[in-house]
Amino acid sequence: MKCVNCNNCGGSYINSYHSGCRGSKLVLINEDNPVLYGIENELYFKSSVKDVCASKQIKDAFIRRKLECTVEWDGSVHNGFEVISQPMSFEIMKKHDFFTTFWDVRDWLRTTGTGAGMHIHMSHNHLTEVDIAKIIYFYSDINNKAFIEKINGRCATSYCEFGQYNNPINSAEQIKSGNYSGYRYQLNFNNIGRIEFRGFKSTVRPERVLKNVQYLRYLTFFVKNVDYIELTEKRFIEILMSTDISAYFELKSWLRLVDSVPVHIGDDTIRQLLMYEINQNK
Repeated sequence: MKCVNCNNCGGSYINSYHSGCRGSKLVLINEDNPVLYGIENELYFKSSVKDVCASKQIKDAFIRRKLECTVEWDGSVHNGFEVISQPMSFEIMKKHDFFTTFWDVRDWLRTTGTGAGMHIHMSHNHLTEVDIAKIIYFYSDINNKAFIEKINGRCATSYCEFGQYNNPINSAEQIKSGNYSGYRYQLNFNNIGRIEFRGFKSTVRPERVLKNVQYLRYLTFFVKNVDYIELTEKRFIEILMSTDISAYFELKSWLRLVDSVPVHIGDDTIRQLLMYEINQNK
């Protein structure tokens, strides 16, 4: 890593906020109408590093994977910036090893700070109005607030408050038609064709980024397979833990780590997984 006095970067790699510069969507040729995910990761650069130097490193990390990103100044992140990925399918994320991108530049960046979050935009072409209404119900239930914050890895802030929706069904209809207005809540529906999940904690760790995307993939499965009365933390975990052991692996390990799921003494796999997570967090 170069020091603050390095002269190797040159030029400007950081755009103004909401500059409109975004990459084109990226999917596999054989994917038919896939769900797209776009990541916004708010990161601070270390005090010994030039902002332009850190931004060049993150851009280069994306380029090495044949991916695109935009780096922007963000008013909520002092001494830092926001990294915005192009929208891409989950299969592309795995193929291009997207989840390790931020880990490559961990020596240049940090994620601590009250303003640093991760926002994930998910296209809702695969969701019906009923599915979206169920997501709204799940997030509106005050009994689910602490659980959602555990999944997010941080408490709600003024940038990602828990909103109360008077009529989720009517809201879902407006969302699908592109006539919804609402911002700075856990769920942001202002962008036509996608839902922005704003509550996640910023991170550079691959398993954390993957956990967040897995959560959205599982949330889609969950709302499509339960009734409104089952939109609870308990039912969420019961169904999740009944899936194949390799499915949603990082999400399951995270929930075990934050004590949402009991660890059974006799389960060597769970014990080893928990110890790995604890050691990684030291």
